[in-house]
Amino acid sequence: MTNNIADVIQERLKQSRDLSGISAVDADLSKQELARVNLSQSNLFGTNLSESNLEDCTLISAILSASTLKGTNLTRSNLTLAQLIKANLEGADLSDTNLIAITATKAQFVEAVLDRATLSGAKMEYADFTKASLINTVLSDVNLEYAVLKSANFAAANLMRSNLVEADLSEAKLIGTIMTQAQLTRAKILDAELIGTKLQGANLAEADLTGSILTGADLTDADFSRANLKGVNLAGAIMENTKLDDAILHNVIGYIPR
Repeated sequence: MTNNIADVIQERLKQSRDLSGISAVDADLSKQELARVNLSQSNLFGTNLSESNLEDCTLISAILSASTLKGTNLTRSNLTLAQLIKANLEGADLSDTNLIAITATKAQFVEAVLDRATLSGAKMEYADFTKASLINTVLSDVNLEYAVLKSANFAAANLMRSNLVEADLSEAKLIGTIMTQAQLTRAKILDAELIGTKLQGANLAEADLTGSILTGADLTDADFSRANLKGVNLAGAIMENTKLDDAILHNVIGYIPR
């Protein structure tokens, strides 16, 4: 390729939308029109794709680690099995995107939109989703251990069986969220909204839920052993077989000890 990879790619696109297997390591592909392009198995390590249009693209098994996708449009794209380790997707639009089984350890999704996206089985330890929107998003069986999820919106999302050990969900919106059998040991869930949240069988041992709202939540078989529930609102919560061994229950609303 010539030094101007962007120009070469645009020339190739005049002939075919299939650029699978292309190598554009550390290239500047910012503000490019790449909609509906097949970039499967491409090596885009360290590539700058900021503000580019990649809607309806196919990026199966693509390497995007250390890449920059700030403000990039990835709506309806397929990134199954893609590598996004330490990628920066701040403000990116990933609505309706397929992100099944991606590896995005330490990736940045700050203020990104992932509404209705599918991330089942994704590995996203230490990822940052601060103020991200994940409404109706499928996150079952994902690994979000140590992730930062502060002020993120998970309304009606599916986090069933997800690993959220020591994750920070402070001020997050988890209204109507499915978190059945989720692992939330030592998680920070301060001042969060868990209204009507499904937490059946979830493990919240040693979690800090200070000031959170769990009205109408289903806590059947959930484990809050040694958790901090100071100032939590449990009005209308279902608490069948809920474990509260050594939990801090100061100023809890709507809970009557048996």
